[in-house]
Order: sequence, then C-alpha cells, then structure tokens
Amino acid sequence: MPPIQVIEEPPKALKPFLAHGLDLDWRGREQALAVCPFCDSDDGQRKWSVNVETSEWQCKRWGAQGNALTFLRQLWEASKSGGKSDYEALAA
Repeated sequence: MPPIQVIEEPPKALKPFLAHGLDLDWRGREQALAVCPFCDSDDGQRKWSVNVETSEWQCKRWGAQGNALTFLRQLWEASKSGGKSDYEALAA
C-alpha cells in the first residue's frame, strides 16, 4: 500500500492569490514568493512576495505593493487593458 500523502492547506491570507493562478512558494516561509503577475518578467525569477499572515504583497522589480484588495483591483485593471488585443488576435 502506498504511503498516505497529507495535503497541507494554504494559509487563509494566500487564498485570493492562489485562486487567481499565482504559483506561490509558501511552505515554511513568512513571505510567499512568485513571479510577478503584472510586470511581465520573463526571467522566471520570483521577485513578487506576499506575507503569509497579512496578505501584504510587493514586487521588488517595479516597486508596487498592496494587500489582497489592491491585488484584485490591479488584476482587474490588467485584464481590462490586455483583453481587447487578445480578442482581436483570436478573431483574426
């Protein structure tokens, strides 16, 4: 019989970020790390962090910071500005 794997529940403060597809490295850390979802960094480095307890985040590359609510607002703005060109390419 294979060993039982225990799936660790993510901290509550990280759920808004995980729900929107961020690949967070959070286990055993005070600051979860990810590639910034806003600055389009293609170097693969994790310069975006979010506090595991407070949901305060920051991007070390472009200096933005906030909390879960400001993250959702920025995500909304990014989706509004980038969506039109994506649909135009799809229609073509």
